[in-house]
Amino acid sequence: MSGDDRAVPDGWMTTGTPDRQTVTSDWLAIDPPPIDGVRIKEIRPVATSNPRGSLLASS
Repeated sequence: MSGDDRAVPDGWMTTGTPDRQTVTSDWLAIDPPPIDGVRIKEIRPVATSNPRGSLLASS
């Protein structure tokens, strides 16, 4: 289907607006909307393996 063949949406889809951007391309929060009792906390990745072998001791 080409871009000109798309159907016109009905109902709520005709008046809907997209949400604003909430993160950057680096996944950093952009002025997060305030929600009572909610905090934004950055969680960094955790290494799960080691180039020399497993982090867990093998038996």
